[in-house]
Amino acid sequence: MKGRNLHIRLLGIRVIAVLIALWSTTALAGVAVADAPEGGNQLFNPNSGLCLSVSHGSVDPGSRTEIWNCLGSPSQLWELNGKGQLHNPNSALCLNTVGYGTKLSTRTEIWACNDKVALWKFNGANLVHAQSGLCLNVVGFDTKPGTPTELWYCPDTPSAKWQWWKQQ
Repeated sequence: MKGRNLHIRLLGIRVIAVLIALWSTTALAGVAVADAPEGGNQLFNPNSGLCLSVSHGSVDPGSRTEIWNCLGSPSQLWELNGKGQLHNPNSALCLNTVGYGTKLSTRTEIWACNDKVALWKFNGANLVHAQSGLCLNVVGFDTKPGTPTELWYCPDTPSAKWQWWKQQ
């Protein structure tokens, strides 16, 4: 009888493990989208397998941006508006460079969507900062969650490649 109870417990544990695995792969599944979709979608960095996010889910102006696990949270949703501003609907703020900077290694943040805020455009897989010609990049070419983003050179830099990502 003890052997049968052990077998049933092990079977139950296996079933739970399979259900958890199925849930996690479904929850993290997404598809790349070619054009800027409406309604806010994630910006996925294929080099790291992570998405552009506002640090700590903040909605405060001046909050820095980073890469984080693609969870589809409101702090990871972005829209490219008609002006070329990258708007986060959750905060009603736009992706900007600290102090409106245009130099190499300038960090990024969210800021009021005004006439001075950064303008962005896709050039292939690069998200180009129109005012400087530099690209949105992951600092130090890192791939760890929580790594900040910055302006950096564009050509052949895997950490500066982005694509629209729609959570499924």
